[in-house]
Amino acid sequence: MQYLQVDLGYIMTVKGIAIQGQDQSSNYVTRFKLHYSEDLETWVRHMDPESNTQSEFEGNLDNSHVRKVYFKEDFFARDIRLHPSSWQQNIGVRWEIIGCPG
Repeated sequence: MQYLQVDLGYIMTVKGIAIQGQDQSSNYVTRFKLHYSEDLETWVRHMDPESNTQSEFEGNLDNSHVRKVYFKEDFFARDIRLHPSSWQQNIGVRWEIIGCPG
């Protein structure tokens, strides 16, 4: 399974994610899943708190617009992996974490 990983440097309270496609191309992620860790050893799947199933989020409809996804419940993480589950042409993504120091 392919993923992009970011090390935040310290534990943060994560509230959401902003995702955008690759600049000057037709590459973008249309759906994705997340895993996160506080210690780089134990990885947790982001779960939907209502259905108790792994969350799969809607990504972009094109390469230029930013889609912001706010989670139903905040979580603590130092590292986050974005797992693209579908995409247009090739995987192309720019992303930012929405949160604050834990």
